[in-house]
Amino acid sequence: MVNDRFGCLDVPADQLGLAILVGVERQAIGDMFRRRLLLSGWTYRECLLAICKRQREMAAGRGGEQQFAVAQAKARESKLKGDLLEFQLAEKGGMVLLADEQEKMVGSMIVAARTELLAMSGKLREQIKREHGVDVPRALIDGYIHSSLEHLATLGDQAASELLASDESALDAAAEGVNHAVGEPLSDPVA
Repeated sequence: MVNDRFGCLDVPADQLGLAILVGVERQAIGDMFRRRLLLSGWTYRECLLAICKRQREMAAGRGGEQQFAVAQAKARESKLKGDLLEFQLAEKGGMVLLADEQEKMVGSMIVAARTELLAMSGKLREQIKREHGVDVPRALIDGYIHSSLEHLATLGDQAASELLASDESALDAAAEGVNHAVGEPLSDPVA
């Protein structure tokens, strides 16, 4: 048996009566009024029609903030799955260099550069003597090379991170941090 207050659906609705009629908590009805899904002064009939319409829209995937949040979450999940698939394909194709592989590669490059620089003094000394007729002591050239290597070794983690960055501006900033760039006079390493 329906409560007497619902004898006629064409009377102004109150929140408690509507909550009882629909079978939800009063707070849910109050929330619908606050969000202006239901308007004060509407009859029970108008409120029920509005609630039914809202439920149909939600069931069809067109209604409410919750549906929007679900759609956003699904879109984000889809994007992440796509990114993961793209990464896996790149990895399979040998286009991805993992951190430990990068570390080995950079370490090898540093050792090769150091070896090349240390071997340079003899070649440079001979070329200067051949082209300019000046016999430069090997210790002087070695001093400059060792000074440069020591300076590079003390750049620290931050500079190393900048040098490894793929961003050109980070590379430029790291290059500016080196005191004796090409064209600038070197400090005397022997002194």
